[in-house]
Amino acid sequence: PVKLTPREQQILSLVAQGKTDDEIATLLGLGKWTIVGHLQSAKYKLGSSNRTSAVATAITHGIISLKRAV
Repeated sequence: PVKLTPREQQILSLVAQGKTDDEIATLLGLGKWTIVGHLQSAKYKLGSSNRTSAVATAITHGIISLKRAV
């Protein structure tokens, strides 16, 4: 099974809600490149080449849901 960190899960959930990297960075009080790094890590762990595929894979495997809050 794929193991994402809580932060990776949180960021993917926000991506699933349509948030941009800049919006996520502002919401979480982090730098944009920190967000990009977490997304890269999550995509690698999920075997995904892009953020849409990563979100779809995470939802399919029950790692995130569309109802998850910040």
